[in-house]
Amino acid sequence: MTDQVGGILSRQELNVRKSTVQDNTAGSQGGGIWSGGTTRIDGSKLKGNRTTAVGSLGGCLFAGSGTATLNRSEVSRNRADGAGSNGGGIYEQPGSTATIDRTKVANNHPNHCAPTGAVTGCVN
Repeated sequence: MTDQVGGILSRQELNVRKSTVQDNTAGSQGGGIWSGGTTRIDGSKLKGNRTTAVGSLGGCLFAGSGTATLNRSEVSRNRADGAGSNGGGIYEQPGSTATIDRTKVANNHPNHCAPTGAVTGCVN
C-alpha cells in the first residue's frame, strides 16, 4: 500500500481496454487508478479496490485532473474506508471531468461517485 495510487498512476494518456484492475489498496487517493491526464477505460472491470486513510478519495478511480471516460465497463465493490472518505467508486477532483457511459456502477462504499452530481452518468 502506498499513500496515493494502489494500482495504476497516469499523469498523461492512459487507455485501458478489456482489462481488470482489482484488489489494489492506497492510503489517500486512487485505490485502483489515479488519473491526471486523459484516461479512457473500455470494456474493463474495476473491482475490489480501496483507499484506507481518514478522508480518502476515490476507492477505485481518482480523477485528479484532465478527463476520465469509462465506457461499457464495471465499477463494483470498491471502498473509500477511512472516516470522512468519499467516492468509493469514482472521485472527481474539481477541475477534472469524469464521465461514464453504459457502465455498471454498483456496490461501492460509501457512495458510487463523488461529489454528488459531478460524475456525468453516475447515480448514487
